[in-house]
Amino acid sequence: LEYWAMRHGQTVIADLFRNGRRGEDPASTYMRMFSLSAEQMADEMYDCYSRLVTFDFPRVKENHKAHACQLLTQMDKESRHGSVTLTPQEGQLPETYGFNVVELPLSNNKSKSIRFEALSDNPDCAYRYGIVIVDRNMNARYLPMSSKRTGKLKYSTDRNTSHAYLVVVGCPAKSYNPYLFNPYSQDAQETEVTYPYRVRFGK
Repeated sequence: LEYWAMRHGQTVIADLFRNGRRGEDPASTYMRMFSLSAEQMADEMYDCYSRLVTFDFPRVKENHKAHACQLLTQMDKESRHGSVTLTPQEGQLPETYGFNVVELPLSNNKSKSIRFEALSDNPDCAYRYGIVIVDRNMNARYLPMSSKRTGKLKYSTDRNTSHAYLVVVGCPAKSYNPYLFNPYSQDAQETEVTYPYRVRFGK
């Protein structure tokens, strides 16, 4: 909500309620109001969540520094033959327009690389991901975002760095439908869509 207010003004939430239509959720109303494609919405959601790591929104940033860097995803870790693989623990996978924040090791002025691999076999499941570097004053630096299903990201940290994170967003590839069922049926059930992935370090 702070992100949308930052982009469109303080009345945007009230505008969403006033302009909502039957069968829409806030995301689909927002996309219609501002003429966003699914790809554009995914880019915006990544920008929003990368800023959320440190609450990097003008109205609340200073008052929320104590809460920065706490939105961490629990990951399972496997080490083998000099490489480390991280995967989200059960129940931690992002759903549509949901996100994960994965803590990365600091690099001590050396360049590090990670390999991201999307694991969904659903052709309509897309991803946005990128690295956020946070200094000791809780100021964030945003490295380029990627939407490739398999991609390598590089980063480096110095002595003024307190944290480094990978932010991962799950998003529709081409279209967004808030309901994958008939919302007016008494026995309707929503289909949960998750976005599995893994992250690899080392060899």
